[in-house]
Amino acid sequence: MEVERSPTDEPRPTTRGLRWLVRRLSIGARHGMALLRARILGLIPGLFFNRVGRGTRFWGWPRLQYLGGHITIGDRCALGKNIFFLVGPEGRIEIGDNVSMNDYCYVTALQGISIGEGTAIGEFVSIRDYDHRFDGIRSPKEQGFIYAPIKIGRNVWIGRGAIITRGVTIGDGAVIGANSAVTRDIPPRCLAVGTPARMIRDLGKEETESSH
Repeated sequence: MEVERSPTDEPRPTTRGLRWLVRRLSIGARHGMALLRARILGLIPGLFFNRVGRGTRFWGWPRLQYLGGHITIGDRCALGKNIFFLVGPEGRIEIGDNVSMNDYCYVTALQGISIGEGTAIGEFVSIRDYDHRFDGIRSPKEQGFIYAPIKIGRNVWIGRGAIITRGVTIGDGAVIGANSAVTRDIPPRCLAVGTPARMIRDLGKEETESSH
C-alpha cells in the first residue's frame, strides 16, 4: 500500500551555504571598514592621532574633544564605537600593541595615560588622570584640577563600567572586576573588585600552585 506523503515531507532546499556566504561577506565588509577608518585617522599624524599602528581597527569613529592632542596607538589594536579621547596641552595617551578597547570608553589625560600591550578593556570604562579641586567654599568649577599619571600594565583585563582614577598603577596581568573604582595601585597578577577596588585573589600564587 502506498503511503501518502504530506507537503512537509518534501525535501527543502538548504540555505546554509547562502547564509554562510552572506555572513562571511558581512564580516569582511565590517573588517574592511574598521581598517579603512584607521587608515583615514592616521593620514595626518598629529591631527587626529600621532600614530595609528599597522592592523589596528576602529569599529566606529572615535570622539575627540580637541584635535592635535598627543595620542599614539600601537599595532593590531581594536577600538570600539564612540570611544571618547580628551588630551590637554601637556597630556599624552599611549596605547600599546594588541590592546582592545570596547564601546563607549572615556579616556582623558591632562598629564599622561599609558596602556600596556595586550590589555583588554570592557565597555563604559572611564580612565581619567585628573580630578577637580574642591578646597574651601568655592565651586569646584572655579578651582582647577589636580592630576597624576595613570599606568596600566601589560595583559591587564578591565571589566565593564570600571573607573580608573588619577595616579593609579595597575600591574601586569591584573584583573579588575566590572563596575570597580580603582583609586589605589593594584599589584601584578591579582583580582581586584569593589568600590574602592581591593585585591581579593592572588592570581600569580594560584598559577604557581597549579603548576606543581
